[in-house]
Amino acid sequence: MPTRGAGVPASGSGNRAPRWDGLLPPAGNAVPRATARRLSGVTSWVIGLVVLTLALGLSTIVVIRLHGSNGSNGPNGANAVGTTTGPAATGPAAMGSGTTAAAAGTSSSGATATGTGATTTAAGQGTPADLAASFARLRPKLGVQAVGLVVEPVGGGPRTQLGDWQAGPAWSSMKVPLALAALKQSDTAATRSLVHKAITESDNQAAESLWSQLGSGQTAAHAVDAVLAAHGDAVTRTQAVRVRPPYTPFGQTTWSLSRQVTFASVLACSAADRPVLDQMSQVIPAQRWGLGRLPGAAFKGGWGPDASGRYLVRQFGLVRLGGHLVAVAIAVQAGGSGTLDDGVHALNLLADWMNANLHPTSGGC
Repeated sequence: MPTRGAGVPASGSGNRAPRWDGLLPPAGNAVPRATARRLSGVTSWVIGLVVLTLALGLSTIVVIRLHGSNGSNGPNGANAVGTTTGPAATGPAAMGSGTTAAAAGTSSSGATATGTGATTTAAGQGTPADLAASFARLRPKLGVQAVGLVVEPVGGGPRTQLGDWQAGPAWSSMKVPLALAALKQSDTAATRSLVHKAITESDNQAAESLWSQLGSGQTAAHAVDAVLAAHGDAVTRTQAVRVRPPYTPFGQTTWSLSRQVTFASVLACSAADRPVLDQMSQVIPAQRWGLGRLPGAAFKGGWGPDASGRYLVRQFGLVRLGGHLVAVAIAVQAGGSGTLDDGVHALNLLADWMNANLHPTSGGC
Protein backbone atom coordinates (compact mmCIF):
# COMPACT_ATOMS: atom_id res chain seq x y z
CA MET A 1 0.00 0.00 0.00
CA PRO A 2 1.21 3.41 -0.66
CA THR A 3 2.35 5.52 2.24
CA ARG A 4 -0.30 8.04 3.31
CA GLY A 5 0.88 11.50 2.38
CA ALA A 6 -0.22 14.92 1.37
CA GLY A 7 -3.52 14.78 -0.43
CA VAL A 8 -3.81 11.01 -0.19
CA PRO A 9 -6.93 9.58 1.48
CA ALA A 10 -6.49 7.31 4.53
CA SER A 11 -6.95 3.61 3.74
CA GLY A 12 -10.56 2.45 3.93
CA SER A 13 -11.74 5.60 5.73
CA GLY A 14 -12.88 7.77 2.77
CA ASN A 15 -11.60 10.87 4.71
CA ARG A 16 -8.72 13.14 3.92
CA ALA A 17 -5.92 13.92 6.35
CA PRO A 18 -6.66 16.74 8.90
CA ARG A 19 -6.19 20.34 7.56
CA TRP A 20 -5.91 23.76 9.19
CA ASP A 21 -6.80 26.85 7.30
CA GLY A 22 -6.53 24.91 4.04
CA LEU A 23 -2.97 23.66 4.69
CA LEU A 24 -2.06 20.04 5.08
CA PRO A 25 0.26 18.90 7.90
CA PRO A 26 3.65 17.46 7.00
CA ALA A 27 3.46 14.14 5.18
CA GLY A 28 3.34 11.03 7.35
CA ASN A 29 2.61 12.88 10.59
CA ALA A 30 -0.69 12.72 12.40
CA VAL A 31 -1.61 16.06 14.10
CA PRO A 32 -3.68 15.95 17.27
CA ARG A 33 -6.94 17.91 17.20
CA ALA A 34 -5.97 20.24 20.14
CA THR A 35 -2.68 21.11 18.49
CA ALA A 36 -4.47 21.80 15.23
CA ARG A 37 -6.90 24.13 16.97
CA ARG A 38 -4.05 26.06 18.62
CA LEU A 39 -2.18 26.38 15.36
CA SER A 40 -5.35 27.51 13.61
CA GLY A 41 -5.92 30.25 16.23
CA VAL A 42 -2.33 31.54 15.97
CA THR A 43 -2.55 31.64 12.22
CA SER A 44 -5.82 33.62 12.33
CA TRP A 45 -4.24 36.15 14.74
CA VAL A 46 -1.18 36.58 12.51
CA ILE A 47 -3.31 37.08 9.41
CA GLY A 48 -5.53 39.61 11.25
CA LEU A 49 -2.44 41.54 12.36
CA VAL A 50 -1.16 41.67 8.78
CA VAL A 51 -4.52 42.92 7.51
CA LEU A 52 -4.68 45.60 10.23
CA THR A 53 -1.13 46.77 9.43
CA LEU A 54 -1.98 47.08 5.76
CA ALA A 55 -5.15 49.02 6.55
CA LEU A 56 -3.28 51.49 8.79
CA GLY A 57 -0.66 52.01 6.12
CA LEU A 58 -3.28 52.73 3.51
CA SER A 59 -5.04 55.21 5.81
CA THR A 60 -1.77 57.08 6.38
CA ILE A 61 -1.22 57.39 2.65
CA VAL A 62 -4.75 58.73 2.14
CA VAL A 63 -4.34 61.34 4.92
CA ILE A 64 -0.99 62.49 3.51
CA ARG A 65 -2.51 62.76 0.06
CA LEU A 66 -5.49 64.79 1.26
CA HIS A 67 -3.26 67.12 3.28
CA GLY A 68 -1.07 67.74 0.27
CA SER A 69 -4.00 68.63 -2.01
CA ASN A 70 -5.41 71.26 0.42
CA GLY A 71 -2.74 73.81 -0.56
CA SER A 72 -3.49 73.66 -4.24
CA ASN A 73 -3.57 77.01 -6.00
CA GLY A 74 -4.42 75.66 -9.41
CA PRO A 75 -7.66 76.42 -11.24
CA ASN A 76 -9.69 74.08 -9.03
CA GLY A 77 -7.80 74.56 -5.77
CA ALA A 78 -9.72 75.39 -2.61
CA ASN A 79 -7.45 78.39 -1.99
CA ALA A 80 -6.75 79.54 -5.51
CA VAL A 81 -4.79 82.76 -5.90
CA GLY A 82 -6.89 85.80 -5.03
CA THR A 83 -9.41 83.92 -2.90
CA THR A 84 -9.63 84.69 0.81
CA THR A 85 -11.44 82.30 3.11
CA GLY A 86 -12.10 82.13 6.81
CA PRO A 87 -11.80 84.93 9.39
CA ALA A 88 -9.21 86.85 7.37
CA ALA A 89 -11.94 87.95 4.97
CA THR A 90 -13.78 89.85 7.71
CA GLY A 91 -10.90 90.93 9.90
CA PRO A 92 -9.28 94.35 10.22
CA ALA A 93 -7.41 94.06 6.94
CA ALA A 94 -10.63 93.53 5.01
CA MET A 95 -12.19 96.54 6.68
CA GLY A 96 -9.37 98.88 5.71
CA SER A 97 -7.77 99.60 9.06
CA GLY A 98 -4.43 100.36 7.45
CA THR A 99 -3.13 96.76 7.59
CA THR A 100 -2.21 94.57 4.64
CA ALA A 101 -5.07 93.45 2.46
CA ALA A 102 -5.23 90.34 0.25
CA ALA A 103 -2.98 91.04 -2.71
CA ALA A 104 -5.38 89.94 -5.41
CA GLY A 105 -8.64 90.44 -3.56
CA THR A 106 -11.45 92.81 -4.43
CA SER A 107 -11.54 96.14 -2.64
CA SER A 108 -14.67 97.71 -1.21
CA SER A 109 -14.75 100.10 -4.15
CA GLY A 110 -15.24 97.20 -6.54
CA ALA A 111 -11.80 97.63 -8.11
CA THR A 112 -9.27 94.81 -8.04
CA ALA A 113 -6.00 95.37 -6.22
CA THR A 114 -3.03 94.48 -8.37
CA GLY A 115 0.04 94.83 -6.17
CA THR A 116 1.41 92.02 -4.04
CA GLY A 117 0.89 92.90 -0.39
CA ALA A 118 -0.99 96.09 -1.28
CA THR A 119 -2.04 98.02 1.80
CA THR A 120 -5.32 99.76 2.45
CA THR A 121 -5.46 103.42 3.33
CA ALA A 122 -6.62 104.61 6.73
CA ALA A 123 -9.74 105.96 5.04
CA GLY A 124 -10.75 102.32 4.57
CA GLN A 125 -11.59 102.21 0.87
CA GLY A 126 -8.69 100.19 -0.48
CA THR A 127 -5.63 101.62 -2.14
CA PRO A 128 -5.64 105.14 -3.58
CA ALA A 129 -5.38 103.54 -7.02
CA ASP A 130 -8.53 101.50 -6.33
CA LEU A 131 -10.47 104.59 -5.32
CA ALA A 132 -9.24 106.63 -8.27
CA ALA A 133 -10.22 103.82 -10.65
CA SER A 134 -13.71 103.61 -9.14
CA PHE A 135 -14.12 107.39 -9.37
CA ALA A 136 -12.96 107.31 -12.99
CA ARG A 137 -15.71 104.79 -13.76
CA LEU A 138 -18.26 107.09 -12.10
CA ARG A 139 -17.14 110.24 -13.93
CA PRO A 140 -18.85 109.59 -17.31
CA LYS A 141 -22.13 108.80 -15.55
CA LEU A 142 -22.19 112.27 -13.96
CA GLY A 143 -22.42 114.02 -17.31
CA VAL A 144 -20.60 117.12 -16.03
CA GLN A 145 -17.92 119.44 -17.34
CA ALA A 146 -16.01 119.37 -14.05
CA VAL A 147 -16.30 117.69 -10.66
CA GLY A 148 -14.52 117.92 -7.33
CA LEU A 149 -14.71 116.07 -4.02
CA VAL A 150 -12.82 116.48 -0.75
CA VAL A 151 -13.45 114.34 2.36
CA GLU A 152 -11.67 114.25 5.71
CA PRO A 153 -12.52 112.53 9.01
CA VAL A 154 -13.43 115.01 11.73
CA GLY A 155 -10.73 115.07 14.37
CA GLY A 156 -7.98 114.20 11.93
CA GLY A 157 -7.21 111.54 9.39
CA PRO A 158 -6.23 111.13 5.75
CA ARG A 159 -7.86 113.57 3.36
CA THR A 160 -9.36 112.20 0.14
CA GLN A 161 -9.40 114.59 -2.82
CA LEU A 162 -10.71 113.59 -6.24
CA GLY A 163 -11.70 115.32 -9.45
CA ASP A 164 -10.58 118.36 -11.40
CA TRP A 165 -12.68 121.13 -9.85
CA GLN A 166 -11.09 122.84 -6.87
CA ALA A 167 -12.43 126.36 -6.29
CA GLY A 168 -15.02 128.85 -7.47
CA PRO A 169 -17.90 131.05 -6.31
CA ALA A 170 -19.28 129.97 -2.95
CA TRP A 171 -22.81 131.02 -3.83
CA SER A 172 -25.19 130.28 -0.94
CA SER A 173 -22.75 127.99 0.89
CA MET A 174 -21.22 131.26 2.12
CA LYS A 175 -24.33 131.82 4.21
CA VAL A 176 -22.85 129.53 6.90
CA PRO A 177 -19.91 131.77 7.94
CA LEU A 178 -22.18 134.79 7.38
CA ALA A 179 -24.71 133.40 9.85
CA LEU A 180 -22.00 132.67 12.41
CA ALA A 181 -20.66 136.23 12.11
CA ALA A 182 -24.14 137.71 12.52
CA LEU A 183 -24.89 135.66 15.64
CA LYS A 184 -21.51 136.53 17.09
CA GLN A 185 -22.35 140.19 16.73
CA SER A 186 -25.99 140.00 17.84
CA ASP A 187 -27.44 136.75 19.14
CA THR A 188 -31.09 137.81 19.30
CA ALA A 189 -34.36 136.11 18.43
CA ALA A 190 -34.61 138.26 15.30
CA THR A 191 -31.14 137.27 14.15
CA ARG A 192 -31.82 133.61 14.84
CA SER A 193 -34.98 133.82 12.77
CA LEU A 194 -33.02 135.23 9.85
CA VAL A 195 -30.36 132.53 10.28
CA HIS A 196 -33.03 129.85 10.20
CA LYS A 197 -34.39 131.10 6.87
CA ALA A 198 -30.97 131.71 5.36
CA ILE A 199 -29.71 128.20 6.18
CA THR A 200 -32.72 125.90 5.99
CA GLU A 201 -34.41 127.58 3.00
CA SER A 202 -31.40 129.36 1.48
CA ASP A 203 -33.47 132.53 1.62
CA ASN A 204 -31.53 135.33 -0.09
CA GLN A 205 -33.48 138.17 1.47
CA ALA A 206 -32.75 136.83 4.97
CA ALA A 207 -29.06 136.52 4.11
CA GLU A 208 -28.97 140.08 2.75
CA SER A 209 -30.46 141.26 6.07
CA LEU A 210 -27.71 139.47 8.02
CA TRP A 211 -25.11 141.09 5.75
CA SER A 212 -26.63 144.50 6.43
CA GLN A 213 -26.56 143.87 10.19
CA LEU A 214 -22.81 143.36 9.92
CA GLY A 215 -22.42 146.78 8.30
CA SER A 216 -22.31 145.72 4.63
CA GLY A 217 -19.32 146.25 2.36
CA GLN A 218 -15.84 145.86 3.74
CA THR A 219 -17.00 145.94 7.36
CA ALA A 220 -19.22 142.93 6.85
CA ALA A 221 -16.56 141.17 4.80
CA HIS A 222 -13.99 141.59 7.60
CA ALA A 223 -16.48 140.15 10.12
CA VAL A 224 -17.00 137.07 7.95
CA ASP A 225 -13.25 136.76 7.33
CA ALA A 226 -12.70 136.65 11.09
CA VAL A 227 -15.11 133.70 11.35
CA LEU A 228 -13.32 131.91 8.50
CA ALA A 229 -9.95 132.37 10.20
CA ALA A 230 -11.31 131.13 13.52
CA HIS A 231 -12.33 127.94 11.72
CA GLY A 232 -8.93 127.26 10.18
CA ASP A 233 -9.27 129.22 6.93
CA ALA A 234 -7.08 132.29 7.09
CA VAL A 235 -6.71 132.46 3.30
CA THR A 236 -10.21 132.98 1.91
CA ARG A 237 -11.30 136.61 1.58
CA THR A 238 -14.99 137.46 1.51
CA GLN A 239 -16.09 139.46 -1.52
CA ALA A 240 -17.12 142.89 -0.21
CA VAL A 241 -18.80 144.44 -3.26
CA ARG A 242 -21.42 143.33 -5.71
CA VAL A 243 -19.36 142.15 -8.68
CA ARG A 244 -22.18 140.34 -10.52
CA PRO A 245 -25.47 142.18 -10.04
CA PRO A 246 -28.00 141.12 -8.95
CA TYR A 247 -26.12 138.40 -7.06
CA THR A 248 -24.93 139.01 -3.49
CA PRO A 249 -21.36 140.14 -2.83
CA PHE A 250 -20.58 137.34 -0.36
CA GLY A 251 -22.01 134.70 -2.72
CA GLN A 252 -19.27 135.56 -5.24
CA THR A 253 -16.49 134.81 -2.73
CA THR A 254 -14.01 132.29 -4.15
CA TRP A 255 -14.02 129.40 -1.68
CA SER A 256 -12.15 126.16 -2.34
CA LEU A 257 -13.47 122.71 -1.51
CA SER A 258 -10.35 122.01 0.52
CA ARG A 259 -10.84 125.07 2.74
CA GLN A 260 -14.53 124.33 3.13
CA VAL A 261 -13.60 120.92 4.55
CA THR A 262 -11.18 122.54 6.99
CA PHE A 263 -13.92 124.97 8.04
CA ALA A 264 -16.49 122.18 8.50
CA SER A 265 -14.11 120.08 10.60
CA VAL A 266 -13.79 122.91 13.14
CA LEU A 267 -17.51 123.71 12.95
CA ALA A 268 -18.36 120.11 13.88
CA CYS A 269 -16.79 120.28 17.32
CA SER A 270 -17.54 123.90 18.32
CA ALA A 271 -20.20 124.28 21.02
CA ALA A 272 -20.54 127.98 20.17
CA ASP A 273 -21.48 127.09 16.59
CA ARG A 274 -24.23 124.68 17.59
CA PRO A 275 -27.13 127.03 16.71
CA VAL A 276 -26.00 127.23 13.08
CA LEU A 277 -25.02 123.57 12.87
CA ASP A 278 -28.49 122.62 14.08
CA GLN A 279 -30.02 124.64 11.26
CA MET A 280 -27.80 122.85 8.77
CA SER A 281 -29.45 119.63 9.92
CA GLN A 282 -32.90 121.02 9.12
CA VAL A 283 -32.60 121.88 5.44
CA ILE A 284 -36.01 121.75 3.79
CA PRO A 285 -36.89 118.58 1.83
CA ALA A 286 -36.78 120.38 -1.55
CA GLN A 287 -33.06 121.03 -1.01
CA ARG A 288 -32.08 117.71 0.56
CA TRP A 289 -30.38 116.36 -2.51
CA GLY A 290 -26.73 115.42 -2.83
CA LEU A 291 -25.26 115.35 0.68
CA GLY A 292 -28.80 115.54 2.03
CA ARG A 293 -29.25 111.89 1.00
CA LEU A 294 -26.52 110.72 3.39
CA PRO A 295 -26.92 109.71 7.07
CA GLY A 296 -26.71 112.47 9.66
CA ALA A 297 -26.18 115.20 7.08
CA ALA A 298 -25.68 118.78 8.32
CA PHE A 299 -24.91 120.77 5.19
CA LYS A 300 -25.45 123.84 3.05
CA GLY A 301 -25.66 124.06 -0.69
CA GLY A 302 -24.93 126.83 -3.14
CA TRP A 303 -25.73 127.13 -6.82
CA GLY A 304 -25.72 129.68 -9.58
CA PRO A 305 -24.91 130.21 -13.27
CA ASP A 306 -21.64 131.34 -14.79
CA ALA A 307 -21.52 134.06 -17.45
CA SER A 308 -22.68 131.56 -20.09
CA GLY A 309 -25.62 130.40 -17.98
CA ARG A 310 -24.13 127.02 -17.03
CA TYR A 311 -24.70 126.16 -13.38
CA LEU A 312 -22.15 125.46 -10.70
CA VAL A 313 -23.77 123.33 -8.00
CA ARG A 314 -21.91 122.72 -4.75
CA GLN A 315 -22.41 121.62 -1.14
CA PHE A 316 -20.35 121.25 2.01
CA GLY A 317 -20.94 120.07 5.54
CA LEU A 318 -20.83 117.02 7.76
CA VAL A 319 -22.09 113.49 7.12
CA ARG A 320 -21.60 110.03 8.57
CA LEU A 321 -19.85 107.43 6.46
CA GLY A 322 -19.57 103.97 7.98
CA GLY A 323 -20.77 105.45 11.28
CA HIS A 324 -17.91 107.98 11.39
CA LEU A 325 -18.29 111.76 11.17
CA VAL A 326 -16.54 113.33 8.20
CA ALA A 327 -16.27 116.81 6.72
CA VAL A 328 -17.02 116.91 3.02
CA ALA A 329 -17.28 119.35 0.13
CA ILE A 330 -18.46 118.48 -3.38
CA ALA A 331 -19.11 120.46 -6.55
CA VAL A 332 -19.96 120.00 -10.22
CA GLN A 333 -20.02 122.29 -13.21
CA ALA A 334 -23.18 121.06 -14.87
CA GLY A 335 -22.98 119.32 -18.21
CA GLY A 336 -25.78 118.57 -20.63
CA SER A 337 -27.96 121.64 -20.90
CA GLY A 338 -26.11 123.14 -17.94
CA THR A 339 -29.18 123.52 -15.73
CA LEU A 340 -29.52 123.33 -11.96
CA ASP A 341 -31.34 120.01 -12.36
CA ASP A 342 -28.38 118.59 -14.27
CA GLY A 343 -26.09 119.57 -11.42
CA VAL A 344 -28.45 118.20 -8.77
CA HIS A 345 -28.62 114.85 -10.56
CA ALA A 346 -24.81 114.67 -10.66
CA LEU A 347 -24.49 115.48 -6.95
CA ASN A 348 -26.99 112.75 -6.14
CA LEU A 349 -24.85 110.21 -7.98
CA LEU A 350 -21.72 111.56 -6.35
CA ALA A 351 -23.20 111.34 -2.84
CA ASP A 352 -24.39 107.78 -3.46
CA TRP A 353 -20.91 106.83 -4.70
CA MET A 354 -19.35 108.30 -1.55
CA ASN A 355 -21.69 106.32 0.67
CA ALA A 356 -20.84 103.09 -1.14
CA ASN A 357 -17.09 103.57 -1.53
CA LEU A 358 -15.72 105.73 1.28
CA HIS A 359 -15.34 103.85 4.56
CA PRO A 360 -13.37 105.86 7.11
CA THR A 361 -12.14 104.09 10.22
CA SER A 362 -12.32 107.18 12.42
CA GLY A 363 -14.08 110.51 12.67
CA GLY A 364 -15.70 112.42 15.51
CA CYS A 365 -15.22 115.14 18.09
